[in-house]
Amino acid sequence: MDSTEESYGPDSGSNLDVISAYQRRLRRLRMVLLIETVVLVPLVIILSTVLILGRIEQGQMAVIRFGTALQLAVEDEGSAYKILEQFKNEASGYRIPAQSIEYEPPPEVSVVDRGDTEPLSEMEALRILKDSENQDFEILTDAEIVFVDGTPIVAAPPDGVVQKAVDTHISHYASLDNLVAPPTVISDYSVAPERRHPSRLRFSVDELVAEFDKEIEEDVIERIGPGVTVESIVAKHGLSIEELQIRNRDLDLSGDLPDGTALLIAPGRDALEVEYQLRERDTTDIPPPVKEIEDPELPKGETEVEEEGRIGTAQVTYRITYHNDREAGWAVAEQDVAVQPREKVVRVGTGETDEGAEGE
Repeated sequence: MDSTEESYGPDSGSNLDVISAYQRRLRRLRMVLLIETVVLVPLVIILSTVLILGRIEQGQMAVIRFGTALQLAVEDEGSAYKILEQFKNEASGYRIPAQSIEYEPPPEVSVVDRGDTEPLSEMEALRILKDSENQDFEILTDAEIVFVDGTPIVAAPPDGVVQKAVDTHISHYASLDNLVAPPTVISDYSVAPERRHPSRLRFSVDELVAEFDKEIEEDVIERIGPGVTVESIVAKHGLSIEELQIRNRDLDLSGDLPDGTALLIAPGRDALEVEYQLRERDTTDIPPPVKEIEDPELPKGETEVEEEGRIGTAQVTYRITYHNDREAGWAVAEQDVAVQPREKVVRVGTGETDEGAEGE
């Protein structure tokens, strides 16, 4: 009798499917665990830290102290340092790095328990700093100070801008036409390092030159008028006629001057004076020489012009000295006669007067 053997073991194909499915589930589980380890665990730690710090900060604040004079309570340390930096920038107009500016005395920042104190906003803290400056603290930066006759006239950063400005100030006059010699600074000036408030600094060459050009002394002027003559003016100011003439080249002080004529007694002065000389040519009259002949036929004291003479002309080259844009003196460098003057002849009476004849 034929019989068929029956197998009770698992089918080989179905077993492989079961194993593959199990392995896929295992890989997914491992992936989930890896994600939880790499992402979720650090995230949980960060969130926990934030919550912990948040609970701590809610009970604390930062205090900015300038010695014992000024104390400002603000939200936290970050706000404190931000406020101090912002105040420096505003004081300098953002024109120099905040790190080159220092507080004196230097502030201290500390974290304290908040208690019942309400911290200041950044705007409020900045306003208080502004009101307290120069009373409770200063902010200073390194600078170069230009002194003229011992008086400080301008401050600038120590980056060479002062020398550039002086050179530019001189070169302005060096470009003038008919210059006799190179311009020179005649002011007694010096440059020294000091510390200044950043808002007092001039940062560019143009700003410094503008300070050099500022007038610090005005012209001294006198005007001819009732009771005011050339003689009274020179006596009042201790001058000679020649000195006064040098300062008033366009006026003839030997003649009569109309009322209202302005005479320069002393030129004004700018902060930094540059001296230079210019050549200037002009045509001028040469008065004729006068020859007097005694004439006994004329009564004593009377005169009679015998020959009118003639006024001559000359081309005159002046050497004019300037201090910045002010004329400070002049001298005749050359004179070329174009038309010779002709002598004027005047007869001067030496005879007896009518009164003398009647007395005889």
